Amino acid sequence: MMTSVLIVGGGVCGVRLAGLLRARGVSCILAESRSTLGGRVRTERYETPSAYADLGPAWVWPHQPRVLSLLRERSLPTFEQHTAGQLVFQDEHGATRRFDMATMGGSLRIQGGMLRLVESLAEDLEAKHLWLDAHLQRLECTDAGVRASFRDGRTLDVAQVVLTVPPRVLAATVSFEPELPSPLRNAMLGVPTWMAGHAKAVAIYDTPFWREGGLNGDAVSHCGPLGELHDASPHDTSAGALFGFFGKPAAWRRAHAATLQDEVRAQLAALFGDAAGRPRTLSIVDWAQDPLVATPADDAMLREHPRYGPLPPADGRWSNILLFSGTELAPTEGGYIEGALTAAERADNELAERRR
Repeated sequence: MMTSVLIVGGGVCGVRLAGLLRARGVSCILAESRSTLGGRVRTERYETPSAYADLGPAWVWPHQPRVLSLLRERSLPTFEQHTAGQLVFQDEHGATRRFDMATMGGSLRIQGGMLRLVESLAEDLEAKHLWLDAHLQRLECTDAGVRASFRDGRTLDVAQVVLTVPPRVLAATVSFEPELPSPLRNAMLGVPTWMAGHAKAVAIYDTPFWREGGLNGDAVSHCGPLGELHDASPHDTSAGALFGFFGKPAAWRRAHAATLQDEVRAQLAALFGDAAGRPRTLSIVDWAQDPLVATPADDAMLREHPRYGPLPPADGRWSNILLFSGTELAPTEGGYIEGALTAAERADNELAERRR
């Protein structure tokens, strides 16, 4: 029997959608290019000290009902972002000052990291319906629906396809037969992928020692390489952690690749004291270098939040068999975890309508 739905992309949107479809008894396959689920959700876990680091999204917010409801439903506890203490400001010459303020007050973090949410959603799925290391290359309309072809030679015939991968990445990596209408393809290329031009560093320590010095872990820098920093320590302070977003663009990061870790360590020491320059572990992820996230059009870092929303519908032969979803296409909270969940619900509702 032909599979009803192929979901392409194993990030939060794709995994949530697969669970919603299974709950309605709809047969589906979830195909993910990576060997693991999560997409831009990436939690790195360390054995010594006992710590973790979110190298992708790290926060949820009190005004985001879907993600908070899921966390309660699945008994995944949260804790407030640490804000007690002073922020460090670094000017363009490297001089530092302290201010009585915190930049992320009210935000919440998931105990154990954001990946715990993805892992919980994945428990709703059966292993036989999950294809990992499945890099989609081609979608072809057939008399029965759609034939999907993957890089490793696998093919799959399905009635409908939901694409949750960022639209720019789809346009760059997947061929369509027949070709998508020009207005739709141009619209796909025009959707900036959230955080695709950014990079993040996380430093792990035995303790959050900066708190003892009256600092909250927040920092703002006008000289870099990190432009914005925060406390990323676990809720029980069994370890210390600082993370920062790079303030330098992708081209600069590529040019400084050989010295990037040393430059980050030097900046951490300048902001939080000599001990901060000697982390037990320093992890850097540059999303602009990840072809499953970014295209050359995403090299420039986003300075403000884009106005995300749905793409034009796929018409012609693709009408009613191809659906675009994902956090960049959510009508609200686009780019965030909440937007991914919103997009999954909308896709589920649309698929249900098509079956009536």
